[in-house]
Amino acid sequence: MRTMPTIAALALLAPVLAAAKPNPTPPVYVATGKQTSCVQERDLDTIVPLTPTALLFKMKGGGSYRSDLDSKCDYDPDWDVIVHQSPTTSFCSGEILQLQHRDPPGVFKGACIIGPFTPVKRAPAQP
Repeated sequence: MRTMPTIAALALLAPVLAAAKPNPTPPVYVATGKQTSCVQERDLDTIVPLTPTALLFKMKGGGSYRSDLDSKCDYDPDWDVIVHQSPTTSFCSGEILQLQHRDPPGVFKGACIIGPFTPVKRAPAQP
């Protein structure tokens, strides 16, 4: 009977499968100050998707800003590139971020409209 070896194999894999599950609860960020309409591009380290309608702008030096978008933004940093075209050296509320695929490069995927920037910090983990 083949049932026992299959059950044994699944039992051995259970800890591996449990460890491989993504964290179902994303980190929580809390506001630390008043909103601003722009952040300087030169101070930006990276942009991370928080939710389908919010991006986290991580700044060099440790600060972070949350921008709530006008609509869903399907940005995946592993597969997409953000193209920002602005007459200034800032990311500002109301500007459009274009999303393009990395491979093949330059293929338009969509766009997001930046909302106001709220300074945030990561909330302590809850037990």
